Amino acid sequence: MRSSAHILTHLHGHRLGEWITSAQDSTPSPIARFATGLTNDLAAVTAGLSQPHSSGPVEGNVNRIKMAAPGSTFSANACSWRANQPQG
Repeated sequence: MRSSAHILTHLHGHRLGEWITSAQDSTPSPIARFATGLTNDLAAVTAGLSQPHSSGPVEGNVNRIKMAAPGSTFSANACSWRANQPQG
């Protein structure tokens, strides 16, 4: 599985096909099913693992909007959103 981490962190989408083949050849497992699922839109997955673009700025804006949403609180301990519910 180290090869999958290398593909993800170093933008080596062109190596995805060989990783999928290797994962599918392993014993039936969730990883093999995941690898098979990637083939449904292999071109998009390969492009996503090859481009240096990031959705980080968009996610930052989404989180900022969530934090400002009335009636919502962020629980830092549980790392989850909860709507304020009246007690009673």
